[in-house]
Order: sequence, then structure tokens, then C-alpha cells
Amino acid sequence: MQRRTIVQAVEWFAFLAFVTTTAGAQERRRSPEAVPGAATPAPRADARMPFAGLWAGTRSFRDGPAGAGEDELRLVFEVDSARGYRGYQILPNNAHAPYDRVALTGVSLTWQHPNSGGGTWMYTARLSSADLMEGSMTLVDWPQGGGARPVATFKLARQRARPE
Repeated sequence: MQRRTIVQAVEWFAFLAFVTTTAGAQERRRSPEAVPGAATPAPRADARMPFAGLWAGTRSFRDGPAGAGEDELRLVFEVDSARGYRGYQILPNNAHAPYDRVALTGVSLTWQHPNSGGGTWMYTARLSSADLMEGSMTLVDWPQGGGARPVATFKLARQRARPE
């Protein structure tokens, strides 16, 4: 009887050790495809670099490649090592699409973004308050447009946390 109790106790401790070890060894992922909705801090706001941060809102197309309509726009601007800006758009699948030629011109921030169907979106934005960015975008060199230059406007609010 006593031997059976000892064997059961050893089996129980072995089971607990196994469960604890395997629970701690679960695969951990750190990638852009991480669980959507998990919040991480947004880039720090900087008084000398007021466009830095996470921005989210809507853009309204008047004559876009898919016609008129509205969709969500999320983007991030960070301060680069040369005290300028670099940025990217956060796509619906949480992938990042980097912006080209980000530049501060007076009180406006300008940047370019390649269009998936050809051409380049040219963005211009201004801060209407510390936490509100408004601007416009024009598609240039659009091969399917026959000379058309689709335009859109956008309104974005500064966000305090970034879903990743």
C-alpha cells in the first residue's frame, strides 16, 4: 500500500514537472503578423517634430482608382537619425508599407507612396491642431488613368497606442 502511494506521488510530480516545462516552452512569436489588437506604445510625440506619432482616420476619394468612396487610413511617422521624418502606412493586415521622400516643407509634411496599380500617390498634410492632421493626396503617372489624376482628402487623429 505504501509503495503504491509513493509511486502515485512520483507520477504526480513527474506530470506536474512535464506540464510546467512544456507550458514555459510554448512558441513565442515576434513578427508583423502578431495577434491583431495587441497594443504597443505609439512613437513618442516631440514638440520639435510635431508630425511624429501614430495617426488614424479616414480618406475620402472623389475619383480614385476604385471610384468614389471612403476607407480607413492608419500611418506612422517617426523621427529618423538626421532629425527628419520617415513613415509608413499600416495596411489592413497590419503589414507596413514604407513612404518615400518624406519631407517637411514649411508647415506641411509631404511624402510619396507607390500605387499598387501603377503611379505614385503624392501626399500633403498640415496639422490643424496638435492632434489632428488633414491633407490631400493625388495619384500621378497612373497608367490606367488616361491622363486622369485621382484625388482624395484625409483627416487623421493622433493615437496613443498602436495595434500590432
